[in-house]
Amino acid sequence: MANIRKYKNTDEAKQAQREQRARYIETNLVEIKAKLPKEYKPKLEYIAQRMNTSKAQVLKTLIDIKYNELIEAESQQPSPEESDT
Repeated sequence: MANIRKYKNTDEAKQAQREQRARYIETNLVEIKAKLPKEYKPKLEYIAQRMNTSKAQVLKTLIDIKYNELIEAESQQPSPEESDT
């Protein structure tokens, strides 16, 4: 955001900030949408509130936990070559 300092007009600075944020989002983020039963919204909000974080961070954390569990479980399984012996 150092580029914003070169603007004297605050409107120009705000516009530069919006553009920079849009470039960051386009480059680094992906939007994922899911349709879930209504009872999941308050559950997600409750978890986020208890963890003192955003709903997006809750989802990222839970995905990472489950992903790591699956990778660990797969690494514990014998490979097809090992089971043939």
